[in-house]
Amino acid sequence: GSTEAAATTNGTADRATYNGANQILTLTGSAHLDNENGSLLAPTVSLNQRTQDAEASGGVQATFQNTPSKTANLSPSAKPEAVTHILAASAHFDHATRFATFYGSDAVPARMWQDASQVQAATLLFDGIKRTFGPRPGKPEGLVHAIFASNASTPKPGVPARPPSMVRVASPKMDYNDLQCEATFSGGVTMDGTMGEVRGQHAVAFLTPAHAPGAKQPAPISPAQPSPLNGSIDRVVVYGAVQIDQPGRHGTGDQLLYTASSANYILTGTSASP
Repeated sequence: GSTEAAATTNGTADRATYNGANQILTLTGSAHLDNENGSLLAPTVSLNQRTQDAEASGGVQATFQNTPSKTANLSPSAKPEAVTHILAASAHFDHATRFATFYGSDAVPARMWQDASQVQAATLLFDGIKRTFGPRPGKPEGLVHAIFASNASTPKPGVPARPPSMVRVASPKMDYNDLQCEATFSGGVTMDGTMGEVRGQHAVAFLTPAHAPGAKQPAPISPAQPSPLNGSIDRVVVYGAVQIDQPGRHGTGDQLLYTASSANYILTGTSASP
């Protein structure tokens, strides 16, 4: 296998108990696991020595490093070594499918953040093979909340630099694809921030990656997984019964395109509904 797959995971805890019948090692009391990709801290962590699956409970804190490969072509605004943090009530890691799930609730959601960007929902679902991320609410009326930040623009002669853009999103469903660097929101969406307040039926946020997608694969027991927070927001398209409100003006249309680098808006209608 790859060097990442063979990476060593180190662990410490106040107490370790091994059950030979089911081959489960249980670490209790400030259990701490770490390897080159990140670390995991929880009151209790159970490791299945046969399947390499893991369960963490009692309040989980995880961090992972997103270091691009040496051959990756980085943009000037790319962050070479970004650290992502996760807080959750519990977590499950499936080694064979490279699937990681962090659990919270609608009242106390699981939260993932990196610098000013963050995503929070009752459940955070990561698929390390398909390179997808799907936060979900716990109840039908629940929402996924996300904040995306863009880097400040580079100043040019006669053109001052633009400050970073910030977009806050609330939607019943979010799906992120690490290969396309796209975050899709459906079931109704509300956005606010630098672009004003926008409402529509669904939206797609296009991100500029800070690393080559899939350049580094997670090692066993590492929470390292695809994350929309690894990039900077490039543009957002909102579709269906779009409404936008900014100080002193209101707009409606069928589609809104917002470009973060220029802070430009294009609101489009139809012949029947201009």
